[in-house]
Amino acid sequence: MTPEELEDLAFEGKPLPNGIKSQAEVLLFLSFRNLYDFAKRCRMAPEQGQREKAEILHSFRINKFLEDIQESTNQMWKDIEAATAEYNKSPSVEAADKVVKALYKADRMKDHET
Repeated sequence: MTPEELEDLAFEGKPLPNGIKSQAEVLLFLSFRNLYDFAKRCRMAPEQGQREKAEILHSFRINKFLEDIQESTNQMWKDIEAATAEYNKSPSVEAADKVVKALYKADRMKDHET
């Protein structure tokens, strides 16, 4: 779900949507719900609400970025593990190329014909 969709649901007082797997999105929704609940109960000034909303969105972007890096790192280690296991099982140039690709996300330079 987009941040805007989560904000709309929170504003409407809806429950946390099912199926959200991102911790950053869960925290965003709960932060928005808390902000709108507090704003209604305490008659928060619009300026304060805008400042807090901006901080919530800033924190979400950071959390989402860190989450994406973690997912990418996890996938990298899975790729490295699979490639090195294949190389250990059956050493070859092709298997070594897969290890290099998993480590550096780059293909080995092929010999050029002159």
